[in-house]
Amino acid sequence: MQGHTRLTSAVRDVGAHRARMIAGVARPQNVDEVRAVVRRAAVEGRHLYPLSTGRNWGMGSGVPAKDENVVVDLSGMNRIRSLDLENGFPVV
Repeated sequence: MQGHTRLTSAVRDVGAHRARMIAGVARPQNVDEVRAVVRRAAVEGRHLYPLSTGRNWGMGSGVPAKDENVVVDLSGMNRIRSLDLENGFPVV
């Protein structure tokens, strides 16, 4: 995770939303890295703001809804590992 920073080009804002202070940006590339990010955030008492393609809210903005989140860019997680049709969710 990058250190506490002002929102940078690392997090795309296409909606001219209010500027946010972010605690960091993580870009995990596999399941073990995601687990490490989650564990570190829990130890540090940080909130996570996951992005898949950056189209979470507000016309494609990757800006968290609140300050002090660690933005977790999951765009590198591009493979479906399993599909649970009974409960209606994939594991990516």
